Amino acid sequence: MDLLPANASPLKVYRQTKQILNHTSRAKNPDWYKPAAQLDLQWHIWIGTRHISSALHHLSKGTWHEGPELPRIALEEDENGAPTGLDETSRNALHDLLRRLLGSREFGGKPKSLGIVLHLADALRTRDLAPDFSTDEDFEGLNELLITAPEIALGDESLDPAEGHWRLLPLPGAVEEQRRSLA
Repeated sequence: MDLLPANASPLKVYRQTKQILNHTSRAKNPDWYKPAAQLDLQWHIWIGTRHISSALHHLSKGTWHEGPELPRIALEEDENGAPTGLDETSRNALHDLLRRLLGSREFGGKPKSLGIVLHLADALRTRDLAPDFSTDEDFEGLNELLITAPEIALGDESLDPAEGHWRLLPLPGAVEEQRRSLA
């Protein structure tokens, strides 16, 4: 079913709403309206800087199982080279994986719902800036320096730029001569 454009007539919106109501489980299955972490079967996906891992959690039994490996993903691009969505092969691979998860009887019966929980930036950390920059009020310039040369802004030549991405965390209420931001 294709989504209607934002300027669709009220009659077309009503017809599509009726079609969704009559041809999907959204009206009958309350799991559509629960957070993913409250569903009985959950697929947790941890996205790191170098790898992706996943696990399946059965909430009512309190058990964890190794999750499936995600298929390789490729994106479709528009005429300007900007990504517009998953390509057909990637979409089909993800649909097959979801069908296998929802068709499994490994958890004592066929699950009616699957909660997908993405864990992004699991290793968020803060750090003091180098003394030369800690009282700087040019937040935009300092943020740019953190992005392009974090070892200079943090005063640590041993810093591996591939280890993470740094952004500025301004402290707007700081008194003059005190630290005004963190990385």
